[in-house]
Amino acid sequence: MVDNNISNSKIVTADYIFNPHTKNITVNASSQKGCPMTCSFCVCNNLEYKGDYTKEEIVTEISKIILESQLKQLRQFNIRFSKMGEPTFNKNVILAVKDIAEMYIMSNHYKVDNFYAMISTMMPRDNINLEKFLKEWIEAGYKYSGEDGFGIQFSINTLNEYERNKMFNNSSLTLQEISKIIDRLPAPRKRKYILNFAVTSHSNLNPNLMNNYFDKDKCIIKITPMKRIYTVENNDINNMEICEKFRRTLINDGWDTVIF
Repeated sequence: MVDNNISNSKIVTADYIFNPHTKNITVNASSQKGCPMTCSFCVCNNLEYKGDYTKEEIVTEISKIILESQLKQLRQFNIRFSKMGEPTFNKNVILAVKDIAEMYIMSNHYKVDNFYAMISTMMPRDNINLEKFLKEWIEAGYKYSGEDGFGIQFSINTLNEYERNKMFNNSSLTLQEISKIIDRLPAPRKRKYILNFAVTSHSNLNPNLMNNYFDKDKCIIKITPMKRIYTVENNDINNMEICEKFRRTLINDGWDTVIF
């Protein structure tokens, strides 16, 4: 893995999980040097934003990881743009993944059984190319990953609009605006779009509201534990129990729901 210094803080551009026995590699990659979004819950707020990574920088980081593994055959190769930055601001993310796919998936030098790339987006309000980026990402996914396609994870966190605005510092689209964009995206062939909720007991995952905004046929719900100081101070119930309670309620309403 490669470290870059940003504002005197040591930041890992990309890290990875490598299992030599199963021949699986998962790369957690950054799309930007810092992040312009200033979300209240994110450590990137402490860093100076220095723009996008170039296509060449992204390809180089991921290629180094592949070379370090010393494998010519992979059962599963995952790239997740969920580390640092808002990927939909950086067209180089799509270009880099296409280059990686051509180099390692489509070539005869490596054998990759399954290739999957995913972006995690908070759906920034000021991105005029947001929907165009998402559609190009989906199109690339079907070309390089077959019917499964590439993944899109939408950071929702709560269905309380006021709380969302605080979390995302008024930088995210409203739930209604996000809903309309997802409606205009093509129906998934196999892999559904992910609605991610980093939750505490104070989160709003009301099934009726969920149904008003999102489509069960297009989306799956992912629940992620998120600890907050006042939760601990108030001796709240175990965070995993909170997640499980939300999961059961949503499953009973017909939603595909996982805790991860």
